[in-house]
Amino acid sequence: MAILPAGVLNRAPVRALRNATSIARVLATPGLDTEEKRACWRFFRDAWGYRRLVASLPRSGFHYATLVLTVALDLARGGDGEYAYFRDTWALRGCHQYRPLDWRFPLDRIDYDEGYLEPLILHTHMPYYQVPCRRVDAMRTVLMIRNPWDSLESQLFREGYGRDRQDAFIEDGFVDKAIAFLEAWGARAAVSELVHVVRYEDLMRASAETLSAMADHWQLDIDRPTLAEALARTTRDEMRRRIPTDRAEANPRVSFRDDGPAFSERNRQRIAAMLSRGLHHRFGYTDI
Repeated sequence: MAILPAGVLNRAPVRALRNATSIARVLATPGLDTEEKRACWRFFRDAWGYRRLVASLPRSGFHYATLVLTVALDLARGGDGEYAYFRDTWALRGCHQYRPLDWRFPLDRIDYDEGYLEPLILHTHMPYYQVPCRRVDAMRTVLMIRNPWDSLESQLFREGYGRDRQDAFIEDGFVDKAIAFLEAWGARAAVSELVHVVRYEDLMRASAETLSAMADHWQLDIDRPTLAEALARTTRDEMRRRIPTDRAEANPRVSFRDDGPAFSERNRQRIAAMLSRGLHHRFGYTDI
């Protein structure tokens, strides 16, 4: 849990100190030659010109939203918009529209068969002040969030803890990480027009309008009829149909659980106290 307020940690001098420490660690990493270290430094300095970023709270609809926009972009360019289940997620011809904003980016250690699509959208789960790139201030950022209660309940099962290990889930820092993310990006969104906030609940309730606003913020050339066609191709049933039978229950993008309460009453009170104490940027959520 951050000791200093997010507004302080977000400030340039504090971020500069943190970034200097991160860069020093990278430069000291064994196994990297001089050219690789220079490439990492150049990427940290200017992100190679990439200016689109999505910062997402876990389980906030990131993979769904980027899939729909990827399909829409392909259709807008005359492609067939066909995608498949690929390495526990969905991808267009083995490619993704996004890539983690990570210091290893310049090392070309790509895990996918075909690479990545353009325009590339960088992605992070990190709080704003931890993003390892000096040019993050200039990026058109979509901030994807969700009611932290729902995000945490989904993560409890997604990360393999379940009800039997909910104490360990809290002690391993998942609540603290959610608070740090929401606080840091909430403080950033309050002072920057380059940050566009998307709530998971709005994405599910009004998908076309929400995704259209995301595309506009990122300056993607997608018209509404094309987006509507992409949405029709990425319904829950269409996505599920593409999952091989032997992988359906192992899909890490879906939480399989019953409708009972995720946390015990004791732990609900514990988490509620942490959220109440740590969250000042609440994004309209009234139950925290």
